[in-house]
Amino acid sequence: MPALGDRVPRQGNALTRAVGRGVLRLLRWRVEGTIPNRDKLLVVVAPHTTGWDFPIAMVTLLAIGVRASWLGIDWVVRYPFMKTIGGISVDRGERQGLVPRAIAEFKNRSQYFLGLSPEGSRQKVVPWKTGFYRIAVGARVPMLLVSIDQHNKVIRIGPLIYPSGNYNADMDTLIRPFYNEYVDRYSDRFGF
Repeated sequence: MPALGDRVPRQGNALTRAVGRGVLRLLRWRVEGTIPNRDKLLVVVAPHTTGWDFPIAMVTLLAIGVRASWLGIDWVVRYPFMKTIGGISVDRGERQGLVPRAIAEFKNRSQYFLGLSPEGSRQKVVPWKTGFYRIAVGARVPMLLVSIDQHNKVIRIGPLIYPSGNYNADMDTLIRPFYNEYVDRYSDRFGF
């Protein structure tokens, strides 16, 4: 598991980390990469192609000991336990206000990791929704690219990206190259 620097928001203890690591081992998943020593990050997790992405991501957070909030569809986050573990409800029918609300959270907190899937769905979404990028630019926070490789059972913690403000250029030169190397069991559901 990646070591955490002193600026990274943390949760849990040695026991919860051991439980998370045990579950990952039991399911034969592994984590590659390092968590940057930052107090604020937008964690871009893709591809989101199966219902298993969420539990694997939650167990990985538990195993590493990182405290992160995450955006999830309203019918999932309506349960109190989901809010307790960082869930922030997104109503797909109500598209206004999510980006400014996320930016405000970054500005109001001294430590904040926010995870989201740019696709916003397990179905293929081409092109990706741009809200993740607008949040990073508006909040002036870097994006940590993370892939969930269902085929090889690997969580890949990738590069830290500092958005330039030019979405198309950053997608072409920084974001797509990382995710293009990704091989997924459900590749027909993943695109940009």
